[in-house]
Amino acid sequence: MFFSKKSKKAMLARKKKASSKPAAPAPAPEIKLTAPTPAPAPEPALKVLGRFAPPPPTSNFSRILPRTVTVKVPKDLRGAELRTFRKKARRDARAGNKDAVVRFDDQEGEDPAAASRGGGRKFAKISELVRAAEEEKAAVSKGEKLAREGEKERERERRRYEAALPGEGERGNYVALDCEMVGVGAGGRKSALARVSVVGFGGEVLMDKHVEVAERVTDFRTFVSGVRAKDLKGGGEVGVVTLKQAQREVHELLRGKVLVGHALSNDFKALMMDHPKHMIRDTARYPPFMRKGGRNGGKLKPRKLRDLVKEVLKVEDFQKAGAAHDSTTDAARTMDLYKAVRGDWEREAEKKARQAEKGRRKGGASGEKCWKSGGVEGFVGGGGEEEGGEMDDAFDGVDSD
Repeated sequence: MFFSKKSKKAMLARKKKASSKPAAPAPAPEIKLTAPTPAPAPEPALKVLGRFAPPPPTSNFSRILPRTVTVKVPKDLRGAELRTFRKKARRDARAGNKDAVVRFDDQEGEDPAAASRGGGRKFAKISELVRAAEEEKAAVSKGEKLAREGEKERERERRRYEAALPGEGERGNYVALDCEMVGVGAGGRKSALARVSVVGFGGEVLMDKHVEVAERVTDFRTFVSGVRAKDLKGGGEVGVVTLKQAQREVHELLRGKVLVGHALSNDFKALMMDHPKHMIRDTARYPPFMRKGGRNGGKLKPRKLRDLVKEVLKVEDFQKAGAAHDSTTDAARTMDLYKAVRGDWEREAEKKARQAEKGRRKGGASGEKCWKSGGVEGFVGGGGEEEGGEMDDAFDGVDSD
């Protein structure tokens, strides 16, 4: 740039004048006191959220998870009021955030998503449905398997039962006996024969007669025996015979045959007759049919015929409470009990008979003792009063029915 001498001289004068003035002092710095700012806390690592806990604002989950709002429900609300309160609470919570999840404090453990839908309904998962279907299928398969096994077991039992039965020609060698008694004497405490029934191996009735009572009957025991006053006078459905006629007919039917009965000692006392011990099958004295008793459970005691029929034969309507007994039915059921265990019973009877025979061969009197105490008599049951001894006395109180 070109300056004239005059302008150049003026400019130099101004610079000289400005450099000759003293400099103004610098202002003092302003001091401002402020509280120390705390260092920001480090960002926490990702933590597990509770089922209903909302995610922290800084978490990335806040962008994808809905906000949870907890509403306290008054305890006095019921029915329609409670439903109205919940509906209004959900509407208010979603006014600011349509994705808000409402949880009520009385819905502990409830799915918040289900509560937010309003109905609180719970839907089963597919895996749960599949597992339930598989369990049901397995249960059905197990039930079918058990049913097949049960059917096979019943078939085996039926075959064993049929195999143990005697042949057609031998079935006539088995009969069953049952008697009904009435009370005579003071208070009717003494028993007298009033009805006698004999049935065959298949339950067919061979004899069924009422018996005249020589003494005055003081207790007919109709509620148990089914015997009425007119029955002993010939007014019943079956005929009436004298005691001697009944004894003669029974003796003819029992001669040379295996006799089946329950507590036969009572029937023998009423008939005043006996039967060979090795040909008696008394269900009251068959050990598997008896119950354990005594102080240490070492003594066997007889059971009622009704209980045995219900347990072994699975018959529920036999000798119902309050109903009179029928001697023909009782004898037939006793025969059914014998047939159910005939195989085991006869094998054990043969074993006892061999032991008794072996004892008799060894030494006369000792053999006779074995026969009476531990031989066939001790297993298959006893008969009359002459040889029964204390064993028969123990059965005096056992009802033959």
